[in-house]
Amino acid sequence: MSMRAILGAAVLAVCGSSAGAAVFRYDLDLIYLGTRYTELQLIFSGTGEEIRKDSYLADGNPFGLPVYSSAGIGDAVSFSGIFYVPDDQDQVLDYFDNGGRAYACVLAGNDCSATVSAVRTSASSLSFQAGEYVSFVSNLGAGGRLSYTYNLDYMSSGDFADGFYVFWDRTAEFAVTSASITDLSLAPVPLPASAALLPVGMGAIACLRRRRRRPRPRSAAGHSRP
Repeated sequence: MSMRAILGAAVLAVCGSSAGAAVFRYDLDLIYLGTRYTELQLIFSGTGEEIRKDSYLADGNPFGLPVYSSAGIGDAVSFSGIFYVPDDQDQVLDYFDNGGRAYACVLAGNDCSATVSAVRTSASSLSFQAGEYVSFVSNLGAGGRLSYTYNLDYMSSGDFADGFYVFWDRTAEFAVTSASITDLSLAPVPLPASAALLPVGMGAIACLRRRRRRPRPRSAAGHSRP
């Protein structure tokens, strides 16, 4: 990468991060309650047999249906997320406020930052949408619930050892034991990425200046080279 390109990236990162945005970090301690499928239908290829479940807790199931977490039901896990939260959370433009991705989002050890768009929050709750088929809703007080619905698409489907299955929703459920909220927009340095790039940008400026001041080499006759 050229010096000018590095400098440009540093300036863009600093300017983009410091734009008047409220950025909050959420840290929640949780208890994993399991992964639940709704309107589940299993079809066995060999016999044509069907099993239908209006609601099905899939952890430890004999069909090999995937669940959200490798943690056992009742195990302690956590959630950490950093989001831009708009001042006016009722505007349609909320759906673009996070630029299609959260700054950070980790739930029970799994990354959930990709495609995050709309974010809404209050003193008692947090919710976001990620793409068209993924949603997150959580209370922010001890004793509350966190629900993370992560579908594949409309009428999601998949394969298991003896056939295939379809379902309407698939939701990882958690109980909230504690929550912490930090307003990062009040910090003196807007974002770690900006702080890391700033010295690089300053170094690029210094290097460009040295290049401009460096005298051109002269030939043996004392004339500048063409």
